[in-house]
Amino acid sequence: MILDNKRGVSMVFVIAGISIVVVAALVVFFTSEDVQIGRRISSTQVESVREYIEDCVEDRVKEEVKSLKAYGGENGPGVPSSSFSYNGNPYNVLLESNDRNNLPSRDDVKNMIASDVRNYLTSGGCSLESFKDNFLITERRNEIDAGAEISDSEINVNFVYPITVERGDSKIELREFNLVIEDNLGYILQPLVLWIINGYLADSNFNLLGYCAENGYYCDPDNSGNGEKKIDIYNRPEDYESGNADNVFRFVVVT
Repeated sequence: MILDNKRGVSMVFVIAGISIVVVAALVVFFTSEDVQIGRRISSTQVESVREYIEDCVEDRVKEEVKSLKAYGGENGPGVPSSSFSYNGNPYNVLLESNDRNNLPSRDDVKNMIASDVRNYLTSGGCSLESFKDNFLITERRNEIDAGAEISDSEINVNFVYPITVERGDSKIELREFNLVIEDNLGYILQPLVLWIINGYLADSNFNLLGYCAENGYYCDPDNSGNGEKKIDIYNRPEDYESGNADNVFRFVVVT
């Protein structure tokens, strides 16, 4: 009987000892896991970096497209030959008096957009400084590249921007990005403006207003009296009536 009691007491101590060891092991395990998790990079955190870059490039492309429309598809005034000024706004000449057609092609414009994105990223236009408080970020700007495609209603921008995001023993690389921006620049270039230029080449009294209306746009012409006709193409008549000058495609034809 005494032996049985001793065995019972010993068993209690053994069970208690095992319990203490198990609890201690669990505490160490979960504590170390918490530390490791805190040092890892979550998918949400990485996506915040990706979204920032995509939003930054999208804003840049939209500004570039707005500028391209303001200069008749070119990236500045006086391109490729001459420009006129109306109410302080420069208008590139897309049809010259010698019947020269200066309208840039979709390929020309998509290359301008791609080049602008490439140069903007290379020069640090999308600064990642705000993320460097939480991560070690390495940019390989020498590998940056960009391309663009233009359809009637969209601009698709693909770009390579190699970035390594690190924290603790965790490392993730971002490299390829893609944007699809809804915009009608492609349709305005070709066929809309191309048909307008061909219309004036065929007939100096081309019915501009009727043609634009048939295609769902509002065109605002202004004759200078010297054969120069500046043309503003608005997406909607309401934009013209409200004086909304955003995304207006401007150019001059000389007849």
